[in-house]
Amino acid sequence: MTIYSRFLLQSGSKTDIGKIRDNNEDSFYINDKFGIYIVADGIGGYKGGEIASKIATEYIGERIAKELESLNFLDIKSNKSLQNEENTILEIIKTSILETNFKIIKESLQKDLYNMGTTIVMAICFNNFFYLVNIGDSRGYIWSNKDKKLEQITEDDSLVNDMVKLGKISVEESRDHRLKNVITKYLGSPDFSKPIIKKINWASNDILILCSDGLTNMLEDKEIESVIYQNIESKFYTEALKNGKRRNRPQEISNALVDLTNQSGGYDNITSVVIENKENHIPPL
Repeated sequence: MTIYSRFLLQSGSKTDIGKIRDNNEDSFYINDKFGIYIVADGIGGYKGGEIASKIATEYIGERIAKELESLNFLDIKSNKSLQNEENTILEIIKTSILETNFKIIKESLQKDLYNMGTTIVMAICFNNFFYLVNIGDSRGYIWSNKDKKLEQITEDDSLVNDMVKLGKISVEESRDHRLKNVITKYLGSPDFSKPIIKKINWASNDILILCSDGLTNMLEDKEIESVIYQNIESKFYTEALKNGKRRNRPQEISNALVDLTNQSGGYDNITSVVIENKENHIPPL
């Protein structure tokens, strides 16, 4: 948990190999200090995917953190200079992703891992909004504390999603389609040009979920929503607050999502990163 002048984030994470795979090609990066959160799902088979996802999370995360630190991040977090710095931050995100794409391609050539690549979903969080990037089919969701509702905020770069948009298949048919794992964009591709960066508003006590497709292929959105709702609205949690007990809701939600995914089959690696935008105040010392 980190405070930056009226800014408070709490996060939790869990990754699991699942019940079928021999190794975990998922990676994640968490930096509560600078509000940077990344999930990557490697592709390219044994070893290659694992290398690609680690390059993506570690290089992008550390590069952006370093650049934000140089921009007097305390002022940015309190929105004092955010308007002046917004274009700079967007350029930092874009440049770090393009450089990562090149690094993965270079690594694949040096190690003869020619199909190596990775998906990525990333959020850089501020007081009342966050920047979101997704490449491939790793997803982002936001839980609205006001509406008590879950919304998918990323769009899969996949063949079946293109088919859905063209009206060739329904959303329900896409879940079990034989081509559902074919992605149309990924880092490590010579054809990758530039990322699409979204700016999304959020409010106090809203919750952001970043996850690999190992989770969303097993759980429907209503099941993810149910896990969040049960954790937040549970009598046990309410009693804990009344008794002054501290709990890490994002960690408990992340654990529950991964556990439920394994219970549902666990056919792939599973990664969940959950971030809560806590009350925007500094608690008394």
